[in-house]
Amino acid sequence: ALKQVKPDKFVELANQGNKDAVYALEELASRGNSAAQNALKQVNTDKFIDLANQGNKDAVDALSDLASGGNSAAFNALVNLANQGNKDALGALRGLASRGNPDAQKALKQLKPDKFIELANQGNTAAVDALWNLASYRGNPDAQKALKQLKPDKFVELANQGNKDAVDVLSYLASGGNPAAFNALVNLANQGNTDAVYALRNTALRMVRQINDLHDEPDAIRFASVKDFTARQFY
Repeated sequence: ALKQVKPDKFVELANQGNKDAVYALEELASRGNSAAQNALKQVNTDKFIDLANQGNKDAVDALSDLASGGNSAAFNALVNLANQGNKDALGALRGLASRGNPDAQKALKQLKPDKFIELANQGNTAAVDALWNLASYRGNPDAQKALKQLKPDKFVELANQGNKDAVDVLSYLASGGNPAAFNALVNLANQGNTDAVYALRNTALRMVRQINDLHDEPDAIRFASVKDFTARQFY
């Protein structure tokens, strides 16, 4: 029955920006409904793009579902949103890439992280997380470079005030090869900050995991995060 359901009403609703209708189309398509499979590729994305630009995460999820179904306009919208610093769109691209979408894998490597860098320099923790995702998955070289060069002063200040999120950010920066962030964690740990102790442990694990995950990449990309560390720091 699911293969034979007529998706016309769902298409109509999806064209009006109804996320549930997109989910219904995706469900039908996954059950082998050829009409729904074709419809996913042709749904008008304008409403979802407008909502996504207003910070609506559900709209980003809908674009992700459409892109997964082969809708090129939805995929391009996700790339554009990510280039504008939308972390939800970046997460959606990473989800597509992890499911084997070659276009998403390529996009993550080529994405320009300028907006995330700008936000990170303002002390935005989510932006640092986004840079880490770009750097660690498929080895985006611009994101790798940014993680090393970001000045951690704002996060150090917050960490000294007991902000655990700031300590976690320093750990991500250190994992990306930022010596200043690494030294800040060591200093915090020496001052009795228990969060910094755990962060140093996680930093080491994260760096090793990143190197392992990039095993198919050239050594210049694979070992970029430890390139500027001294032997003592790395040990």
